[in-house]
Amino acid sequence: MMTTNPVMNNDEHQHPPRQKKVKREEPVVPEAGEQEEEDEEDDINTTYVVVTETYPTTYGKNRGTTYDRGQMIALTKVEVTKDYDTYEDAVEQGKVMRDAASRWFHDYEYRDGANNNADGEETNDHNPPWDSAELKNYDNDEEMRIRIMTTMDYDDFAYENQLFLEDQEREQRRAQKIDQRS
Repeated sequence: MMTTNPVMNNDEHQHPPRQKKVKREEPVVPEAGEQEEEDEEDDINTTYVVVTETYPTTYGKNRGTTYDRGQMIALTKVEVTKDYDTYEDAVEQGKVMRDAASRWFHDYEYRDGANNNADGEETNDHNPPWDSAELKNYDNDEEMRIRIMTTMDYDDFAYENQLFLEDQEREQRRAQKIDQRS
């Protein structure tokens, strides 16, 4: 008794069933007005984060110390305050955080300090990033940097740093194996 096998057998010279050809459509090129609407939608979905980095210096108690990129990434403390709908909201929060960090940012030399005009409004206010290293207080063992980024840019930044550290660790392991073989 002969049984039929549903699996194709090349010895029997069976061919797979023919597939229908898929009709390819020409790509749709949006007109100028349509593209602008999509860009506006992207802007609506963009959120911002305030990134606070506290990093070691090469002065103060660290005088004479040099850091490679991997060491600097590993030694930097990063705090992220997320999800501001507008850049302006994130900047306002960044200013609040900067002003609360009086240890690093309240100094008469800082160009974004309490410079008020005759009406009491803050003037000479420059945009982020704010970096306490600009104050040139060489007694600091750490400095603080506050940046405003889109959530997507921060994710890319964090991902690149993570990849760098992983690559560096991989290279160190590879070098150790070579040293052990020698």
